[in-house]
Amino acid sequence: MKRSIIAAGVLGILVFAGCSDDKVSGNAIEPNGIADLSSSSNAEDGTSASYTLDINEIYTFRTPATEQAQLGLVKLSTYMEENAASGSCAVKEQNLSGVVKIKNGLITRAYSGKNLKADINQIVYMFQKSCVYEFNDLEIVADTLSVNDNNFDYVCVAETEYMSIDKVLPRFEQVMSNNCQQLEIQDRLDSLDSANAANSLPNIPLPSDSNNAVIDISVKTLANYALQYARPEDLSFDKHVMAYTGDVSIECFKAVNAFEEFEYGYSIREEAILPISKDAFSICFPETDAVGHFAEKETSCKYYLIQAPDGTQPTAHILNKVSPDSIETVYVSQSRGSSGGCFVAGVGVYTGFLVEDCDGIISENTIVRHREATSGRWTCDGTSNVQAYGEWFSESLLGN
Repeated sequence: MKRSIIAAGVLGILVFAGCSDDKVSGNAIEPNGIADLSSSSNAEDGTSASYTLDINEIYTFRTPATEQAQLGLVKLSTYMEENAASGSCAVKEQNLSGVVKIKNGLITRAYSGKNLKADINQIVYMFQKSCVYEFNDLEIVADTLSVNDNNFDYVCVAETEYMSIDKVLPRFEQVMSNNCQQLEIQDRLDSLDSANAANSLPNIPLPSDSNNAVIDISVKTLANYALQYARPEDLSFDKHVMAYTGDVSIECFKAVNAFEEFEYGYSIREEAILPISKDAFSICFPETDAVGHFAEKETSCKYYLIQAPDGTQPTAHILNKVSPDSIETVYVSQSRGSSGGCFVAGVGVYTGFLVEDCDGIISENTIVRHREATSGRWTCDGTSNVQAYGEWFSESLLGN
């Protein structure tokens, strides 16, 4: 598919179009390989003229970078002599690159994407906004968009009052950083989908019953949590589960030594089973620790943080089996009810369970497997008062 967006303006675009007689030193960012992007401009008398935006020329620099930096995922280069800057990022096979140049009262922005799995329409939209809504850009002279499968090239040229590249760098860095983060989020969601597919069991058939039970969700027990979705005989937590949290914090990952910080970002170990000491309970499960008083409990039991990736919200999570060979979790989704389809968001949050092992059940050979279920009690028509996240604890701790 190929689309072009044409905007009215003046023929000053020719300043940036075509090839230059200047010698090219070879400092070029490789775009998607689309050499020319055709555009046109309407003159004041209503007639039109055609010209070519040469994307290879736009992506080429004739001087070395005067400054280079890393902003999160984005590698940035500034070319002060050319009043220009470039940025790029790569998340596995996904690539984004961008260029901004100021010359003769015009500002040119070019963005390219390759092998994108993230929403290409949303990414292009954000780049287009940086052209249309940039402060001190007086009028769009021309812009052109070419989309081919999971690749795109977008170029826009506008009049500007800015004379220095320093004035536009913050906005350029921001839009590049935001869109590069979308690549990372999509990669994580794809990884979760692959892991879930590899470790998935057949779906659990939950009976479609109305919620006649009286559920006091102000008492945050695991039994009350599961009762929101099905009868206890159909869905319940394993007795080894001491707590569930719908938001494992960065502080918690640090406390279990699963967090590594770099100069320009951080990473989280994605092992499904992470040992956790009692000292970390107050950080990872503060409400549960206040009820269970684990710090005062003398025991030889081992404890584990079991991760349950949550790629779409809302999803409920139940850990219903702990055995030597596997730990099983259930991802519970809403049923449609009378209103049709359910709205889901895909921001990728961390949820997890606190498991107590006093019998040496869990070993390095234990794996975590996932099942899915649809709740007949939890509908998306606005009639279900369900809390799928927050922190919930085992009712066995109430007597402590």
